[in-house]
Amino acid sequence: MRKIFGILLLMLVVLSCATLTACSKEPEDGTVTRVEIFVNPDVEFMVDSENKVVAVTALNDDGSVLISGEVFVGLDYKDAVEKYVSLAKSLGYLLEEEKNNVEAQINVSVSGATAYAKELKKNINSKIDKFLKDNKINASVKELKAMTVEELRKEAVNTSMVTEEEAAEMNEKQLLQVLSASRIETAELLTKEMRDAYYRAKEHKISFAEKEEVQNAMEGLTGAYQKAYSLYSTALLVYSSAIQALDDARYNYLVSPESEYQKALQELREQKTEIIKERTYTMSLNVDDEEYASATLKLKASEEDYDRMLANLEQIGTQANTTLENLITKLKSAETALNEVYKNLPLPADFEQTLKDKAKENEAKLNALKDNFFEEFEQNHKSDLDALASKISEQKQKLLDNAKSNK
Repeated sequence: MRKIFGILLLMLVVLSCATLTACSKEPEDGTVTRVEIFVNPDVEFMVDSENKVVAVTALNDDGSVLISGEVFVGLDYKDAVEKYVSLAKSLGYLLEEEKNNVEAQINVSVSGATAYAKELKKNINSKIDKFLKDNKINASVKELKAMTVEELRKEAVNTSMVTEEEAAEMNEKQLLQVLSASRIETAELLTKEMRDAYYRAKEHKISFAEKEEVQNAMEGLTGAYQKAYSLYSTALLVYSSAIQALDDARYNYLVSPESEYQKALQELREQKTEIIKERTYTMSLNVDDEEYASATLKLKASEEDYDRMLANLEQIGTQANTTLENLITKLKSAETALNEVYKNLPLPADFEQTLKDKAKENEAKLNALKDNFFEEFEQNHKSDLDALASKISEQKQKLLDNAKSNK
């Protein structure tokens, strides 16, 4: 009886796997898999159901340097991963065994609990392992836990592409589709600071546009109801000013090439380049060489300088965020006041119906705003975007030149 039961159970599993995507190594159409690789540089790949990279995003500053000027989109994910580790080697982040006595660690994270995601992770680990072995690099691969559904939900909301209410109704597949779309939209924004400024500016633009449509619906009001229009317009103006002040401050303090934060970040990049150069040289020496001791001391001093620069950058960031938090408080206060004004307005009984009648028209306007927002953002900040991209590209070239000179 037990044997028959076991056979029946096995048949059920086989039948289930025949109908459920989770048991298949072939993804459903529209499936997007998120791959993170951490070596410092850290990057994220979004892979579609045809195994192609549809977006690549830098997760830290070194990641921005690595992907600068490179084409990953359109590559098979295994080719993209190999290109990533190859670049990490070329830039001096990964050293050959004879030049490095300390084992490096490459961390890999792949989203999804499906058989396809597991197979993808296995293939990535195998690809990296082979590259490390072929290039005699002293490093190992470690699997990290992927983003949970709740973490994906939070990140999807952060992109300003969906609201909290919309994200709450989405499953993992849908959330990854949203995240992928946002990464494609912001592909030209290499740094996290730039993407965050973009996401928040877009979020605020949408919020203001929604409230502006309420004001537009009031324009036709006459008589005593005109007072409602005037009160709402005044509150909306305060709200708009608070949004503008916050967005300007975020950009000026954290994103503009002329900001103290970006200047400190550039100094940190240059110091990191020097450390990689010195580390490569030190590891090329025999521990018994006379130069080894002095090279080690010089490297240690450079690393201590880097730590001081990093602390300074964090302090500047903290000061900027304190200012931003104050402005966020003012924005929330202005929004609360606006909502309170609207709630107490002497509006006609059929005004809510008027808004409902205009819903489709308003939705079309908002969708057009969302579609055109990147172009508007890019035009407004083109010179700064070009300057930041140029600095990152220059930093990459320095790393490449250093790596070549130390061979």
